[in-house]
Amino acid sequence: MKIELTDFDEDFLESLQDYNQIEIKPEGTYHIIVVNSQKAGVVGFIPVKNEKRTGFVQIILKDNFRGLGVMALVEDLLAKKYNLETLLTTIKKDNLASIRTHEKSGFKLLDTKELNDLRERGFLKENELRFRKNFDYSQWTIFSLSAIIFLSRGCFLKSGSSFIISVASLRDACIILIFFIASIAKSLIPHCLLPVRTPMPLSAISNSARSKPFLAWARFFRRFKDF
Repeated sequence: MKIELTDFDEDFLESLQDYNQIEIKPEGTYHIIVVNSQKAGVVGFIPVKNEKRTGFVQIILKDNFRGLGVMALVEDLLAKKYNLETLLTTIKKDNLASIRTHEKSGFKLLDTKELNDLRERGFLKENELRFRKNFDYSQWTIFSLSAIIFLSRGCFLKSGSSFIISVASLRDACIILIFFIASIAKSLIPHCLLPVRTPMPLSAISNSARSKPFLAWARFFRRFKDF
């Protein structure tokens, strides 16, 4: 599934059912969502004042693109494109489908104290809930360095739940292991090597790749038992 964020088209937005769910503001940034060369919806965010790299995300999809995991991938792509560390979204309490979708993609409901504070300050209605999702794309620096080392040595790599790697020397293997351990310490990450220029969003990495990092590396080092 190929997903792109293209230039905003207000006429297309107004052609969508419930298009008024997208609040257009001068300070906001908006895009048309294109899935496999078809216009699928609109996404945008409004920067949060006094909070760096944080935005209120708004998204609307055509009915035939819902339930396919598009929303999570689009929000991850938006955050990465604009180097956002946090996305916030407001959902009505009775919109259970949207709540489930956002929770599956990593959004967390604010705690009761935060919700009550927002309501007291007039930033949240009684029938609304506020969700937050945090991102940490600094991890991709580690993966990029690893990939550069491999590519410069003419190595072969395959992303997935396991991979086969051929390196020029034991030193290269040790360097990659150092980057790998450092990345685990940094955050919860997909434990596989990714392309340098187009790192895959967390939501697009298979669960097996996340849950079996040490098994994959055990297979890797079996290939170096002769060193």
